[in-house]
Amino acid sequence: FVTLDNGLEGLVHISEIPGVSSQTLEKNFQVGDGILVQVLHVDSEAHKIALSLKNVSNPAGASPILESE
Repeated sequence: FVTLDNGLEGLVHISEIPGVSSQTLEKNFQVGDGILVQVLHVDSEAHKIALSLKNVSNPAGASPILESE
């Protein structure tokens, strides 16, 4: 899960993290790491946000907008 700056939480499914398996996930990400993600879907009725790390680039000098949790 990741926490957005506004306090909402979203899920990045393991299939939406390129090059990472469930066995290597903890080696690549730590609690508190800043990451950039793409919003895939917002279900306002269920209060769920689907996020992805696919097709996301980190422009030079860009500050992370999300933190992993």
